Amino acid sequence: MNSRRAHDRCSRCLMMLLVMLGVTASSPAARAEISTLRLQMLRNLAAVERMGEGIAVDEFGGVQDAAKDLEKWAAALKEEDVVQFGLDPAMDAKWDALLSAQQESARSIRKAAEDEDARGVLLGIQLLHQNACLACHTTFREPFGRKAPSTMFMTSFLSSWREMQRGLALADYSLIARQAREMQSLARVMSWDAVIESTFDIPEPQERKAFRKIVNGLAVSASRIERAATEEDAGAVLDSIRKSWEDGCIACHEQFR
Repeated sequence: MNSRRAHDRCSRCLMMLLVMLGVTASSPAARAEISTLRLQMLRNLAAVERMGEGIAVDEFGGVQDAAKDLEKWAAALKEEDVVQFGLDPAMDAKWDALLSAQQESARSIRKAAEDEDARGVLLGIQLLHQNACLACHTTFREPFGRKAPSTMFMTSFLSSWREMQRGLALADYSLIARQAREMQSLARVMSWDAVIESTFDIPEPQERKAFRKIVNGLAVSASRIERAATEEDAGAVLDSIRKSWEDGCIACHEQFR
């Protein structure tokens, strides 16, 4: 019971935060353009996660591949016109400098991985965050309110899904149940009118109703995951996880994305 109360309190706090973020979100047209960058940031994050996994199992070849990807992606972005990302052409030099910082950090990571130097890889990742990722956010994202609250929701669900996969691999059903409860809390927040309108930019009542139906379906699937985890039924957990993707995430993308 105390755990559920804590989740409810977290839900209320999260709702207040995301409503405030939603108020500062950029226009729909700008969001559509920036989504390309959002996707690239998620790819960058996945590359960093691959590096961590490589260090954990002493598989430095994977670390090198991830670093090469970061170099390649930065080089490709340099060839693009910043205007298509909703950025001021006058900031093109700053944009190129940050991408160069990503390339430089990635090269240092690749070199450290070639030498099987885990500490060097970790230092390179730190520099990547400091000199490229966080510096870019400070320059281009925070001043213009470009942080997308809807992406925060989606990455939270994705994080829960990853943890559930880990729980299945380790037969840790308590971890799966905790993540399922977290999904239910997020779904409750997403069903509130204030969040639907300000965070997901769905002002029409009929569309909000359709969105809420999808979110409720996601909450039902999460509840089934929790029940299956409590019963330590791996098959039912997997089936319910699949349903959460189909009836929640994918259904939402098909209708609203």
